[in-house]
Amino acid sequence: MSQLFKVCLYGIFALFLFPSCGFSQMNTIVDIEKTFHDIEEIEVIGGFLEVSYEGRSNDKNVFLNAFLESNRENSHDIIYTVSGRKLKVELERKETRGNMNTKGFISLTGPERMKVNIRSSSGRVFLSGIQHNTAEVRVSSGRMELSDIMVDKLKLTSSSGQIKGKMIGGDVEGSVSSGRVELEGVDGNVDFKGSSGRITLKEINGVVNVSTSSGSIDLTDVNEAGKLIVSSGKISGSNVGLGPNTYLKSSSGRVDITTSSNLNDYNFDFTAGSGSLTVGNVKKGKRLNLNNNSNQTISGSVSSGRLSITN
Repeated sequence: MSQLFKVCLYGIFALFLFPSCGFSQMNTIVDIEKTFHDIEEIEVIGGFLEVSYEGRSNDKNVFLNAFLESNRENSHDIIYTVSGRKLKVELERKETRGNMNTKGFISLTGPERMKVNIRSSSGRVFLSGIQHNTAEVRVSSGRMELSDIMVDKLKLTSSSGQIKGKMIGGDVEGSVSSGRVELEGVDGNVDFKGSSGRITLKEINGVVNVSTSSGSIDLTDVNEAGKLIVSSGKISGSNVGLGPNTYLKSSSGRVDITTSSNLNDYNFDFTAGSGSLTVGNVKKGKRLNLNNNSNQTISGSVSSGRLSITN
């Protein structure tokens, strides 16, 4: 019997005979199922846990289902408090030393008419079926998924995570550092700021304002472009409407927009450091100025690259 085989065989025997020397056993430390009455606002601080809230048309009460298991009995806890008509649920860390393996979730269901504020670090967040004046979701390196949201204003923040949303009625305001944003089917205005990453917007029935340092802005079926600014990267758009506040800027990169708007309804004032400028069939170098006797002027600039608007 080879020496390597003996070592492997002894290792397997050791795992069976001395399990405490291997992986620590996972134990349930939190298991909550509780119903709350007369709740109008929910705040969740979820940390690394998966967090969800689903609004249901026939629900009148809020139901909380929270679960936590860990290899350390006193590693974490999930606490909840009720103040007036507000329910707060929070992941609390008790121990900071040693190797810990902890996982679980915080799941909430309740009425559609609910004010929701969720904060997460590296966990995933799911939010759906709510109607209210405002809603807010913040993640660090996690991921948020939103659908069927009817609010006056939806605030979204991500550091290095991902934001994905669809079927949103209301204005969306957000920021992302180095993550990714995908929004589809928004009946309202969208204002987003980013450092680096990709921002993709589809079927937006409102005005879109987006600025990012390095990355890309991709627009499809957008009612009206507002201020679109990228330092180094690209701006691309398909079936993007123009408006009185449309402004396009790229330091190094390119801007390519195809629009359904009538180009003759606007004046154009574009400048370029080194690159090309295009409006319809008109192509220029340093400066493109088109006067169509309109009271609305589309402005834009590119330092090095290309700026193009065509039908």
